[in-house]
Amino acid sequence: PDGRQVAIIARGEVFVLSTATGATRRITRTAAHERDVSFAPDGRSLVYVSAREGGMDIYEAALGDGDGPVVERKLVDAAGDVLYPKISPDGRLLAYLADRQSIQVLDRASGRIVTALPPGYFYSYEDDDMSYAWSPDSRWLTATTGSIATTLDVVLLDASGRSPPMYVAHGGYQEGDPQFSPDGKAVLWASAREGLREADNNVAQLDIFMAWLTRAAFNTKAETDGAAWQPQTAGLAQRTKRLTPYSLRPVFYRLLPDHETLILVDLAPNGRAVARRFDFEYLAIALPAGDTWDISSAGAAEVTLDPKHLAGALAAAQTTLEFDAYSRTYSGHRELTADGRTVRLVPLRAG
Repeated sequence: PDGRQVAIIARGEVFVLSTATGATRRITRTAAHERDVSFAPDGRSLVYVSAREGGMDIYEAALGDGDGPVVERKLVDAAGDVLYPKISPDGRLLAYLADRQSIQVLDRASGRIVTALPPGYFYSYEDDDMSYAWSPDSRWLTATTGSIATTLDVVLLDASGRSPPMYVAHGGYQEGDPQFSPDGKAVLWASAREGLREADNNVAQLDIFMAWLTRAAFNTKAETDGAAWQPQTAGLAQRTKRLTPYSLRPVFYRLLPDHETLILVDLAPNGRAVARRFDFEYLAIALPAGDTWDISSAGAAEVTLDPKHLAGALAAAQTTLEFDAYSRTYSGHRELTADGRTVRLVPLRAG
């Protein structure tokens, strides 16, 4: 977690590498296959899956000071296979995929297990065909449901198991790779609903969408809900916004703590990976509103522009526009000041 070490799987064994010196420490030494390794939030231990006793079980290895022996213990011993273990940010809980059909959560102190996502919500065809993530406060998880053979949806899960799954994206498109915003009040995911498709109708492009889970988070982006906030299903569709101004092929993305900047790595048509940054608070679409124009920024703010001012800005923007024939989108922008705020005008999609 602090960037000083990297955990890897090589030849079915777990290793830890120092990023400063390159020194390698071997963690496991078995005839079985280990996989799905990750650090605990404090960086003092690892969790991973091992098939050393026949089925896939979850183990934890305490790393100690780096010189002594590694101390292992089994955390989950289930009748079926268990995969993708992830420790919650506060270190108390461990989530995992149980028998490829449900997500369960283990209390590491008491050993109590609850079901956050019951069977019946998805069907796993192959490894890594579903994903899930913890919220920063360790109260929630977000996961994909459905099947890669049909469509994938995104749900919000109560880590305590007391509430049923809540659909965040359920529209018949491929939705995947969900994660939480830094404050935990919104869910982001990659969606195929706006992107181009291949000739065989497979997904060619994706966009990043974001759904604010409460009205207060959507309207003010401030901590006004209280520590015990609950997601609000009413109006969720209206609080769901597209963050990327054009479709692409993201292989990695993160919303920065300012909640106004999205960074991602885009796999370009020529095979190169391109890092992109989107400052979306003032990425704007101009809409007529009487004698003025309202400029919306992901539903979070509005300013009023004089029509002549706007027309001049858009005309000037034509000199910096670039057309991407692959994505059929324009890029380029002009900035201007309105209501005492800087507004970035961005043409989004060709006519």
